[in-house]
Amino acid sequence: MDKDEKPNRNVRRRRRTRELILHAADSVFRAKGVDNATVNDITDAADVAYGTFYNHFRSMDEIVEARAELSIQRVSEFTDPLLKHAGRVELLPCIGARIIMRVLIADPAMRWMVERPYVFVDEISKVAAPMMRGAEAQAVADGRLKPVGGHECWLRMYPWLLLAEIQEALKSGDIFFHEEQFAYVSLRFLGIDDALAVSLVGESRDLVGDAALNLGPGASAS
Repeated sequence: MDKDEKPNRNVRRRRRTRELILHAADSVFRAKGVDNATVNDITDAADVAYGTFYNHFRSMDEIVEARAELSIQRVSEFTDPLLKHAGRVELLPCIGARIIMRVLIADPAMRWMVERPYVFVDEISKVAAPMMRGAEAQAVADGRLKPVGGHECWLRMYPWLLLAEIQEALKSGDIFFHEEQFAYVSLRFLGIDDALAVSLVGESRDLVGDAALNLGPGASAS
């Protein structure tokens, strides 16, 4: 039994160390910025040996991408229960727009990735596309959603539209305006008429509301 338990214990220990390093990286990135952070900063904050970092990550770029992926997963975890509560798949782009803009702009790792468009699009696509494909498929099939160019075209376009809106939000500092703008743009691409879009955007505003304030530092709309 000891022989069977040992690998599991080692796996758990390795997972805990990786999570510790990721948590420390987030603290360092928020305090110093991604570009000013070093491996030494992260290992000191995590209280692990310098070499331990390289047991889990090949480079600083890799840990930044890992931090960003965690933020994207948080968006999905927060969006799913709200969408189930609403019971309308048409609200997905609206709810998603609000949460994703607030979470990603608040995360220094995601802001770093915004400056690297192809990396950003790849990371967003890996997490968002499967969720959106599953959530929207039936609505596309029965005609409630009519994405311009087809569903797969919409899934490919989505990360680029998001990137453009985040870039504008970072320039203006007005997150609320750009999350609403992104919601309207998404609904137009999905073939939702403007009258219904106004209703959906308003409903998403009420659904997300103060709950989004729990997403992390700087996550609330200005």
